[in-house]
Amino acid sequence: MHDLFLPDPGQPHFCAKCAQPLEPRSDGGRDRPRCPACGWTYYAKPALGSAIFLEEDGRLLLVQRAHEPYKDYWMLPAGYVEYGEDAAETAVREAMEETGLVVEVTGIQGLYFGAGDPRGASHLAVYTVRRHEGTATAADDAADARWFAPSEIPDRIAFDSHRKAIGRWLKGQRKPAPGPSLLDFSGAGPAPPLLVYAVIENPKGTTARVVYSHSTAVCRDREAFSQASSPPLRMDPPDAFDRGRRRA
Repeated sequence: MHDLFLPDPGQPHFCAKCAQPLEPRSDGGRDRPRCPACGWTYYAKPALGSAIFLEEDGRLLLVQRAHEPYKDYWMLPAGYVEYGEDAAETAVREAMEETGLVVEVTGIQGLYFGAGDPRGASHLAVYTVRRHEGTATAADDAADARWFAPSEIPDRIAFDSHRKAIGRWLKGQRKPAPGPSLLDFSGAGPAPPLLVYAVIENPKGTTARVVYSHSTAVCRDREAFSQASSPPLRMDPPDAFDRGRRRA
């Protein structure tokens, strides 16, 4: 891993110049693959992606992925920036390829880091755009293209960078969707936040279980559980879990 937070799936084992086997050498405070013959050093670099952020009549345009990873998940229309390509031009190109829309870049919505793509870590530049012409129709890597109101945004959003961008938009709405949303946890980590499990250690001498759901907090054999606790167990009110989810 060369002291990186994440392993680099693109790490080479042989020199790109002379094909000699690479060896780990300290460089800039990290071990990096270096060629002992010619001195070529491999520096891991995150990829750059570019996305459009198109909102019309209070609805956001999303596309459904047609391929792995995260097949059938939703995302902003986006793609990787080609070498020598301006990221804004990438956004316009991807809009045409995935939705059939001709758009104009009007600004930048944000720049987000993501580590949830198994192909490697990346940054995502998200551009606000205006539609010039066309009707949103899925094509290329997209299986579907739809408009979503804030209350309709699906939970299955691919990639943490896209969840961060959409989550930022949701938080800025005058009338946010009622109740907690999985996009509240958009910055929690790279994996899609689908289920959260809590492990509670029982006090010694009891086998009682505490079972939480979205709206209830139930302790089976509450009296025995409390008697075995020192100090006595305090049970939160039923809505405590929902409030905790909003704060997470």
